[in-house]
Amino acid sequence: MPTAPRSEEGKLILQIHDFLPPDCSDGVEARLLNVSGVRAASLNPMTGIVTVTLAPEGSSEAVVQRLREIGVECGARPSTVQIAEAEHRAHATGRPAEHNHNAMMEQEMRQRFFVVLGLTIPVLILSPTIQSWAGFRLPDLLGLNLVLVALASIIVLYGGVPFYRGAATALRARMADMDVLVSLAVLSGYLYSVGATFLFVAPDFYWEVSTLVLFLVFGHWMEMRSVRGASGALRELVR
Repeated sequence: MPTAPRSEEGKLILQIHDFLPPDCSDGVEARLLNVSGVRAASLNPMTGIVTVTLAPEGSSEAVVQRLREIGVECGARPSTVQIAEAEHRAHATGRPAEHNHNAMMEQEMRQRFFVVLGLTIPVLILSPTIQSWAGFRLPDLLGLNLVLVALASIIVLYGGVPFYRGAATALRARMADMDVLVSLAVLSGYLYSVGATFLFVAPDFYWEVSTLVLFLVFGHWMEMRSVRGASGALRELVR
């Protein structure tokens, strides 16, 4: 089982696999030396334990943050790195991870999915394209268009938050990962639809953007659920 971080005089001992995905340990020592206040960093490749010597002004939080950034630079999804860090905190506190931050993240994503689902249904009903496919037509009133814009705006802003955060993290690391592409697709479709509603005459894509966010959130929820399940199985295996 991964070891919890231990602090000695001027030292921080960490199990890097709590923070980094597999095959992401190359150059860890050199990159940790760039952290302010780190005097030395030594990695044992057999155990995956890195020992960091800190100056008096050094910060263990800065070392942990740098490890998370290294994980993103290696191509790990920010959510996966956050779950790994939650596993690390669970070991440090002695509490099962299911009752720690990763379980809370999964619950939050589950709640986000059902909120987006509830808002997507009226968006589909109000969409002229869906109405034509279903063979009915609601009155073409400005008020209905405003309701459609409002619902789609909530879906895009609330449902897309995890992907926007991931995109911001990736861009800070000068990477273009899947979160960046997802954010670009969702926001461009949404902004074009808003322009088609208020600025120029063109078909909107509110229902397409809303269902895209819905399936993305569902997939993200399933990903987090599977990661947590796999982590639990591994913990049972090593007991």
